Amino acid sequence: MPEIQPVAPAFPLTKLNKVKKDDNFPEKEQPKNQPLEKSEEPDAETLPHIDEIV
Repeated sequence: MPEIQPVAPAFPLTKLNKVKKDDNFPEKEQPKNQPLEKSEEPDAETLPHIDEIV
């Protein structure tokens, strides 16, 4: 039981970190443009799909 308690606060911390990273570095917009330059084929197909789904 004492091991589950420390894990509980760790979860919200991870979520907070992810939210902060999204605010500083929009992982939804940056990765879309960044990977596109590195690999236009895989991302090019994923971009339209993600845009349509969203």
